[in-house]
Amino acid sequence: MNEKQCEKIKMLVDVRVVADMSRVVSWHRSEEYRAEELARLANDFNEFIKDHRSQDHILLSVEKVFADVCSSCGSAWETMEADEPMFPGETQCASCGASVKQPEVKKEGAA
Repeated sequence: MNEKQCEKIKMLVDVRVVADMSRVVSWHRSEEYRAEELARLANDFNEFIKDHRSQDHILLSVEKVFADVCSSCGSAWETMEADEPMFPGETQCASCGASVKQPEVKKEGAA
């Protein structure tokens, strides 16, 4: 067994503030038209934010983006079967080569 071990973990990889303006633009037009209109609306919104002097709060949503990553190297989770004769049949991280930790099997009757 490889000395270095890892497991799949879910990690926060990005946080974004999202303002959805897609309902403002009509859906019966082409996607190119919608893209141009949304870009114009986003620009207008940015100008509004720059010029807005009041203490009103503008409510936007926060979007957290999670991904499965290797606990050892932090790379995107991808596994492979070991191709080295020393570790036959062992599953490893495709990025760092760490041995994937197998889940512990609980024995019946054990407290």
